[in-house]
Amino acid sequence: MHCIPTKDGKVNQFSWKDNALVLFLTTVFREGNQVIRSRRRPAGSSAANRAAREVFGSEVRKDLRVPLGIDEYNHHTNGVDTGDQLRSYNQYSRPIRRGGWQSIAWNFLLRVILVNSFLLQIWGEAKWKVSESQYGDTYLLN
Repeated sequence: MHCIPTKDGKVNQFSWKDNALVLFLTTVFREGNQVIRSRRRPAGSSAANRAAREVFGSEVRKDLRVPLGIDEYNHHTNGVDTGDQLRSYNQYSRPIRRGGWQSIAWNFLLRVILVNSFLLQIWGEAKWKVSESQYGDTYLLN
């Protein structure tokens, strides 16, 4: 595991090798925040599994130190999965011609804004008429 904080120290950038390399950013978890979890040796003989299997040797289960951020994600992914699912419902056809990364950033951020606005409308105390569907006003985006 590697952890590199940003220059201002407010965001930590983690890399973690499980069956595959996992990269994530966090403002909550710090380097050194770890828990011990009993993990199973990965099955299969692919190149990705081979590196993970070396840690286990001949043992089928082993107690391993896992970064707290990874552990929290593994045990509480419902929020992330729900957000991904809600964002997948909205497809729109606005062309972006500035470059691939800008298109990806624009599309992702717009979907996050739409989903967050919808959730705030549902859970908040709105003083306006509540929309009947999640993307009832998507005609504005097309």
